[in-house]
Amino acid sequence: MNAAFPRRLALLACACVALGKPLVAAGAEAPTEAAPDPAAAPPGAGLDVYQARADYQRAVALFEAGRSTAFRRAMKSLEGYVLHPYLVYYDARSRVNHLSPDAAAAVRERLADMPLGERFHTAWLLAQARRGRWQRYRDHYVAQTRADAQCYYARALYRTGDRAEALALAPGLWRVGESQPKACDPLFEAWMATGAPSESLAWARLGLAIDNNERTLARYLLRFFRGSAEKAARAYHDGHRSPSIVRQMGRFPDTEYGHEALAHALIRYARREPGAAADLWRRYRQRLNVSAATSAHIDWQLELALARGGEFPQAAERPAARPSAIRNGMAEASVAHLRWDSAAQWISAMSEANGRTHRWRYWLARASLEGDDAERGQVLLTELAQERDYYGFLAAQRLGAAPALNEHPTGANAEAQAAVRRHPAVERMVELYAVGDAVNARREWNRVYDELSTEERGALVELAAEIGWVGQAIIGASRAELTDRLALRFPTPFPHIFRRYAFEANLPLAFVFAVSRQESAFNPKAVSRAGARGLMQLMPATARATARQARLPQPSTAALFDPETNVRLGAHHLAHLMQRYDGHRALVAAAYNAGSARVNRWLKERGGLPTDVWIETIPFAETRGYVKSVLAFSHVYAHRMGEPAQMLREHERTVP
Repeated sequence: MNAAFPRRLALLACACVALGKPLVAAGAEAPTEAAPDPAAAPPGAGLDVYQARADYQRAVALFEAGRSTAFRRAMKSLEGYVLHPYLVYYDARSRVNHLSPDAAAAVRERLADMPLGERFHTAWLLAQARRGRWQRYRDHYVAQTRADAQCYYARALYRTGDRAEALALAPGLWRVGESQPKACDPLFEAWMATGAPSESLAWARLGLAIDNNERTLARYLLRFFRGSAEKAARAYHDGHRSPSIVRQMGRFPDTEYGHEALAHALIRYARREPGAAADLWRRYRQRLNVSAATSAHIDWQLELALARGGEFPQAAERPAARPSAIRNGMAEASVAHLRWDSAAQWISAMSEANGRTHRWRYWLARASLEGDDAERGQVLLTELAQERDYYGFLAAQRLGAAPALNEHPTGANAEAQAAVRRHPAVERMVELYAVGDAVNARREWNRVYDELSTEERGALVELAAEIGWVGQAIIGASRAELTDRLALRFPTPFPHIFRRYAFEANLPLAFVFAVSRQESAFNPKAVSRAGARGLMQLMPATARATARQARLPQPSTAALFDPETNVRLGAHHLAHLMQRYDGHRALVAAAYNAGSARVNRWLKERGGLPTDVWIETIPFAETRGYVKSVLAFSHVYAHRMGEPAQMLREHERTVP
């Protein structure tokens, strides 16, 4: 027996319980049940679903172990099962190097109505290219988003005689802000042998590389320049790496490229030394013949840099003429420095779409209240307090009003529910989730979603919640415009675990739920790109340090996927942060996301501000959004669970 099989069966048992399928002990008599509604019959009706799931997992294990003969026997025995096409896909993928075009087309047709069809065709195409079957690749190519597949197509054209057509594709593939796959190298070499790229194309790619902070690529691109263009390109590269070179006034040639390089370095230098950058710009203007457009760009960026440092113009001329990013930045700087007259000016100058966002309506209300238009501020707050989000909750608190939760619990109708459950893609999705393959389950969800009516999308979200796929239900409820279905959007899974350890750590239960919802959407198996794990997304080192502080057993990395272990350690980590920041949840949330060292630095730089203002000054967009979400989610959870609820408590309304 495969060593992983008992573990897989355990996972299947959990999945079956989540689906409402009671397990019956061997030899025990199953309880009699009423005949099921045919519309609600489970996927694979006619098979023993539990056994089919176990057999499917065994087949996958055989495939992964390379036992092809046993795998194909298992695959044949599952021909009536809804996930049988996935076994067909795995089998065909294992033979992709040897399949003829007709055989590959037959597999693609067999899988055409599911995400597997095009995935298989792409894999088959790439196998042809890697073996130099260029005519076959060209004959069967369909448009691809992958850069390597696109480059292989151009190479196929080149190798089958259409060289001009192939080389015409090269500039578009080359002009990107990152290094392309090695599959592109032969195409680019042939293209460069014709004298390409042009100086202007190389400059465009240099700009993209610098914008992406791809320094190695930017350095490589310097080889494509000569004379004054080479000097400008090197200044562009060096000024990005070390902006202080703007003090060396001879580094930037008086050319269009040189001016662009100067603008980039000067603006970066202004982030730390805005006054010195402004002085340098005055000197450069006297020496260089910079275009009006570039001069205006530098002027506006330096004006913004000075404002971020607290130095504002007396009255900006024609603020609406500034680019949107400048207007937004000036409004943000005005709020950060409590310059309410300036904030009102810049918010009012925003585009209608931007100025009507909840964020800027809130700050215009604050500016109006702090200025000389209290009536306007009250009207704006009253309108905004009807919204169920971070800014709406802040507005309601300022008015002393109850938050607008706007909950409508009505579910999808029976017809929509039945239609969704009968849909083949949904049947596959449910079974994939049951056997632990959430990646492919999500692909099936994404494939079917656009085909469904609004009512059916709601039924799909309800089905995800029913089978215990909590995270997908949360995401789906927002995407399906079911924002008023708070039971779907703010679930309380593992309730005994969260209650126990919120109590043990003396934390508000709503706050712990809010952090977990934001961190993992309640997925106990979640792993971040940085390596954080589980419901509360703990880094292994943080978990071990927390365990030492709390005198708890040291967890293994694998143990962080256990909900009880993870929530307990996460709650204690939050409790330590609560002690450090005197129960200030905005600071705790910021530290949980970005680390205490950063939060301490931000407090040192911008302490003493109103909390709503301080949150807007958090330098990291991810952390800024994280704190807002956690506070808003905590507010919703508190109201739903009957806890005392204030968006910001009295001691939280300013930061120390």
